[in-house]
Amino acid sequence: MDRLDRQLRLWGGFGHELLTSSQICFIVERDDDPLLLEVQRHLLLAGISRYLVFHSDRRHPPSRDGFAFINEKEELQSLNPEIKPHWDFLPWSRIRTQSFKDTSVIVLINCGNTHVLQELSNKREKCRTFPPVLVTVVHYPLAYTYLWLKEIHFVVTTNPEYVVPDLRINEPWDELFQYVESLDFCKMREEELAEIPYPLILSKALRETSQDERPLHQKLDDYFLKYSAQALNDPNYRQAKRYARQVNRTSELGRQRAQQLLSRLERYQCLNWHDFFNDRLMALCQAVGHFLNKYHQLPLPSEFPDMEAGTQIYNDLKMIYQRKAQEDCRTMEVILAQLGYPDFPKWLAEKFCDNINDWILLEPDVSEPSMPGIYSGKALRRYVSEKEKIIPENEKKILGVLARFSRDSYDTNTLASFFPATAFLGGVAAQEVVKLVTHQYIPIDNTFVYDFISDESITIRL
Repeated sequence: MDRLDRQLRLWGGFGHELLTSSQICFIVERDDDPLLLEVQRHLLLAGISRYLVFHSDRRHPPSRDGFAFINEKEELQSLNPEIKPHWDFLPWSRIRTQSFKDTSVIVLINCGNTHVLQELSNKREKCRTFPPVLVTVVHYPLAYTYLWLKEIHFVVTTNPEYVVPDLRINEPWDELFQYVESLDFCKMREEELAEIPYPLILSKALRETSQDERPLHQKLDDYFLKYSAQALNDPNYRQAKRYARQVNRTSELGRQRAQQLLSRLERYQCLNWHDFFNDRLMALCQAVGHFLNKYHQLPLPSEFPDMEAGTQIYNDLKMIYQRKAQEDCRTMEVILAQLGYPDFPKWLAEKFCDNINDWILLEPDVSEPSMPGIYSGKALRRYVSEKEKIIPENEKKILGVLARFSRDSYDTNTLASFFPATAFLGGVAAQEVVKLVTHQYIPIDNTFVYDFISDESITIRL
């Protein structure tokens, strides 16, 4: 399996396209910072080829980072021969005139210069739109990142490890209802009953035991074992027993979750977007709101899970679900056209509908118009002393880790000596950049701290 195949499995075709068309901006003290090299190494392997690097134009003593013996540009280019990387190196003074219009993510790397941070804050405040900023620092024994958002960030799919399939067993549409009604368990032999997919078993049981007020998982044996005494040993029936508890929950929970997310989006309806993908996802969310109001249901995802069943009856059922998913997606496209998006990308509408139960959004912290003062020692000590009065007892360890930030300065010439910390944070920062660019997987919200001495990490929202 080659590298591209692995990436397509991770991010899909659209995610890979977003990566290859993105531009990443780095703001650093020195352009040979080992953390910069480490982050770029991961991003080049992911297929990102355009980089804008702002750095101090003052002369630095020779680096003691162990990279002095290589030609960094040649080494980085050799990592991914399939792309032609391009770098633009500019002095810090050019930040003021930079629009950042084509920049996907800004990454601050070991940059504690007060003037630069203030300049970036001013630039961000004056711009109507601005890319997400990722602050990354190795301050041994700590390594930390902070995500600073100007606009909300949509995650089109969180890629959860475990997904409960949304099969609408308790809310069938006409075609599914008629198919379930056409089955007569009384006329089937036991070997035929052993091939029935579990959604059909649950649908029949739910419908024919409607007078019994017990939960479905409690009355399923009474209903089905009268047709097949051996069913307890059948894989399809064991699967039905396992999913019986979730029949009445999946669809309703999905609607409630979507309505909560949509209500959070109301304040952003008229926002201009830096991220084109965010703009398109906002349109999809508006369409989902109309879909919910009209049909009182979410679009059906097209993915149909594997299950213990006979091949023919499984394929018949799968086709019923896929036809419904395609119909719902076409309905979404009609709604999008009515909202002013007649040429909306079909693949994106399909992707969104397929992940309708897995999308989320991250909101910016509106209380932080400028670069957070938490990253200076004095501000942090003040923050810790204030939080100590109100923080719950089970979160006291957070203060212990944060208190180690309280040194007022760090020597960037010594940062590179900490290879494990640099390698670790380089991987974390690059991973966060890829999440932000592809809108897949959940970015850290919003601060991640790792302590190399205690081998502990925390994620907190500041």
